[in-house]
Amino acid sequence: MSEIHIELRPRPEGWADLPALDEAQTAVVEASQERCLVVRGAPGSGRTTCALAALEAGVKQGQSVLLLVPDRVRADRLSVRAQALAPHEVRPVRTPASFAHRIVTTWRLSRADPLAGVELVTGALLDEILARLIEQVDAPWPESMPAQMRAMEAFRAELRDLFARAGEAGLDTNSLEEAGKEFAFPQWVAAAALLRSYLDAPEFTVEHRDVLRVDLARIQTLAAELIENWDARGPGVGIECGPLVPDLVIVDDLQDCTPSTIHLLHALEGAGARILAFADPDVAVASYRGGEPHLDLRLAKTIDAEVMELAGVKAQPPRIRRALVDVVSGITQSGPHGRRRVGVEKPRSEGEGEARYDEGSIIAHLGGSNAQLGAHIAHALRRHHLHEGVAWDKQAVIVRSASAVHEFTRHLRRGGVPVNGASRAFDFASQASTRVLLELIATPDDARDPIRANTLIASPLVSCDALEVHRLLARLALVNNNKEMDGEDSAKVGRPLSVRDLLEGEELRPTRDPASRAETSPLEEGLDAAAKIWAARAGAWRQRPQEALWAMWSAAGVADQWRSRAMADDAESGWYDDQLDAVVALMRVADVWEQRNPGGAAGRFAEELLGGSVPIDTISHVGQRPEGVEVLTPAQAVGRHWDVVAVVGLQDGAWPNMRLRDRILRADLLADVGAGRTATDPEGNEALIDSTRAARKSVLDEEYRLLVAALSRATRFIHAGAVRNEHQAPSAFFDLVATHAGTPRTGGVVPLDEVPAPLSLSGHIAALRQDAARADGSERAASAVRLLALLAREGVRAAHPDRWMGAGGTPTTDAALTGEVVLSPSQFESALQCPLRWFLTTIGADGPGTAAQSLGTLVHDIAEHHPNGTREQLRAALDERIGELGYDLGTWAGRRDHAHAYAVIDNLASYMEGVPGAVDVEGTVAANVEGVMIRGRMDRVEHVDGGVRVTDIKTGRYGYTAKSVPDNPQLAAYQMALLGLGQPVVGGRIALVGGDKERVFDQPALRGEALDEWRAAVRRVGEAARGPSFRATPSEAACRFCSFDRLCPARDRGRKTVD
Repeated sequence: MSEIHIELRPRPEGWADLPALDEAQTAVVEASQERCLVVRGAPGSGRTTCALAALEAGVKQGQSVLLLVPDRVRADRLSVRAQALAPHEVRPVRTPASFAHRIVTTWRLSRADPLAGVELVTGALLDEILARLIEQVDAPWPESMPAQMRAMEAFRAELRDLFARAGEAGLDTNSLEEAGKEFAFPQWVAAAALLRSYLDAPEFTVEHRDVLRVDLARIQTLAAELIENWDARGPGVGIECGPLVPDLVIVDDLQDCTPSTIHLLHALEGAGARILAFADPDVAVASYRGGEPHLDLRLAKTIDAEVMELAGVKAQPPRIRRALVDVVSGITQSGPHGRRRVGVEKPRSEGEGEARYDEGSIIAHLGGSNAQLGAHIAHALRRHHLHEGVAWDKQAVIVRSASAVHEFTRHLRRGGVPVNGASRAFDFASQASTRVLLELIATPDDARDPIRANTLIASPLVSCDALEVHRLLARLALVNNNKEMDGEDSAKVGRPLSVRDLLEGEELRPTRDPASRAETSPLEEGLDAAAKIWAARAGAWRQRPQEALWAMWSAAGVADQWRSRAMADDAESGWYDDQLDAVVALMRVADVWEQRNPGGAAGRFAEELLGGSVPIDTISHVGQRPEGVEVLTPAQAVGRHWDVVAVVGLQDGAWPNMRLRDRILRADLLADVGAGRTATDPEGNEALIDSTRAARKSVLDEEYRLLVAALSRATRFIHAGAVRNEHQAPSAFFDLVATHAGTPRTGGVVPLDEVPAPLSLSGHIAALRQDAARADGSERAASAVRLLALLAREGVRAAHPDRWMGAGGTPTTDAALTGEVVLSPSQFESALQCPLRWFLTTIGADGPGTAAQSLGTLVHDIAEHHPNGTREQLRAALDERIGELGYDLGTWAGRRDHAHAYAVIDNLASYMEGVPGAVDVEGTVAANVEGVMIRGRMDRVEHVDGGVRVTDIKTGRYGYTAKSVPDNPQLAAYQMALLGLGQPVVGGRIALVGGDKERVFDQPALRGEALDEWRAAVRRVGEAARGPSFRATPSEAACRFCSFDRLCPARDRGRKTVD
């Protein structure tokens, strides 16, 4: 058993001590002990330090203190230090919502007959409620918003935002409805009807006896109203204590709070608290959740507080400060603006610390693609770490939006940079490990079971190679066909086998001879593991969610292996950490769900999470990661600083992103309604300021603030990155930063940077290989060859030419294949078009069949059993087997494909009515044609015109015309094989049944010169099929649906070497 050694070390003496305050900070702390204040300060001016100093001063004077910060991330970061400064306070750092939750909970519990607790409505739960309300409530939606639009996920997202903004602005249902009528926004009137149904539910009233539900947008307003009416209403309901208002309430980063925070602070001030709020509107990053940058001035007016400003910047070198001053000048100003002009204070300590306050560095990088830009940034971060000793956790990469985090995380890892990617927000439906667990415990559905089996095989819980599984199914299909030809009767004979068959049929899975000493193959192990998990799912949907999930997880048996890999501290550790975090979080969510749904089963729980579209933010603990570079958004980075910050993605159209937000339901105007910010129209009526120009300026200001927030996180180095190619261009933001970087320009344009080799062993080997390939015979090339030889001799495998793709390697033999060449008519067509594609397909390298191919297989099987079937007979046969196609009728695509299947059957019936004579179906043919054995199965051999006509049924919509079918190789191969057997062939036919109606295209009987040309083609194909090399022959027909396009040496994208 492995042992883990844990060593507990005390924190160093004075670890929580604050730095000495300057005059401006000291003045703020002293004044805060007497009156309310609003304090403005530039990034790096010490706002948070001053806030903590005020907290410490209040504690020393015996006052009760509370520090409020906008979100949980900032609260977690400050809690340890604040607790050390205020050891007798219980949770001295909270978010406004958390403090409001405490107030509401106190109101409900501090009475002789306590009520139940308080539950916050999560985004995922609200999305589920809204979907139900949209369907059930008869609201007067305008004609421009039809039912199809209201059923969309994006519409629910806008409605969620509207509800939140209304709550933050203090608008109840009546106020929202009146505003909609007054300002001619009918969508607000309709939304008010939904909001009324939402809030009128008993569980949303504060005196509800069971669990009270409150959403984040309304809990601060509710708490403020309770504080304001505590003395008047409290005794009437048996409240036995006061609202526990602190003596001093400190707010850090007020610019990222919401309007309802102003209401809460006003109520606290009215109850006797002093308010000290710190803000900088220029770094506001929370507008996406209703934040208003200029709340500080609004608060100062509301509580009649003095506005003060902090002095110089302490955490930025001069060059970075000058760049920030330039960027900030693009933001609309309000109130005092002295903070924008302050400079950098010189460090107070001499010696070692002084080196950190040099000029600072700004470097601009311009790549030809995101991958190239990622390589540039990875190289720069590794250089800082290896050459300058900057720790990984002192470096960060900031991107514009969460959607870019995963992409640049991948690029950094590829460049050898460890990434710290822990998260508390999970989309379980998109995480590979959690999705398969949910799919397995979901309600049984025969139509979806084949899809779920494929999901299991492809999941990380099962280590199965998809190509090996495909090859196994191909081999089993061949055996199945042979059994059918031999007349064997079995449920699996005569139909294509699936992954589900492998999981449920032990006899189909590969087994090792017990007498053999050979190790179990990975395929065998993977399929056995998958079969155990598949068997464990039986009845899981009826169990409780935690029980069912644990059964699936235990059956997988990967916990110990994944834990070991997560602790291995290698390139893959982060992935295993992420998966384990997601599984633990899923168990936590299941626990909460069970408490809310005492009788609920796992099937419903899984369906809710699989159908959800909003990531779930949990309070689960995540794994402790080794130090690494964080990739985050400006909102996630606020309040923190790093030595090195890379700001990437400064693309035109991306950063700044000038798309106007909330334009469907116009939630963007509700803040103005709540604050009474209106104008007068030409007719003298009150109107909202709804100017597109003003809206775009507001969006541009928000984008500038995000940029300032990102750049101001750096204390030594800034790397700015963008991409320029035919589809992308750097934005004005990149040019602004590049100007301060002093980047040289060619013709006024920043040139593309040459992509450097990664600062890793593989990168150095790649650079040496490039030098060794130089044709100039230089000493540099000779040195590179010698170094590669030395590395190879020392056991570095990548340095040996045998490991280089596109170099070395010879065929095992130059001799062509001897013996019989066997081709099916379809293989003859493929080999004639492209020998390489034929070879790769023949050895099983092609991918699994598509849904369209599955439909074709089913239609051919029905046609075989009903060669002269009527429309009613064919439809009845499809009714019995339609479930095999796995169409999800809950989706539009599934319903479309389902209808298309019946349309194909109708076309097939129509064709059969036109061929009333004798028909042989699925007959086999084998004949030697020019030294090649043509062997295959014919869909239909129709006895017409005194002979036989071979007919191939095609279930596609296109691909065949009256002009192309006479030259069709597959029909020609069938004709030549039948002629070789002495059959009176009168021609071939393609019956196309996948379109709007059936169509037929005929190939004339092969005679004379036409027959000779086809036989010559068979000889050429026979010679090519004997190898040992196979040539890629690109053409429109061969390449259109080729699975090997990205591997083909005849295509630019498939080439693996560079000339």
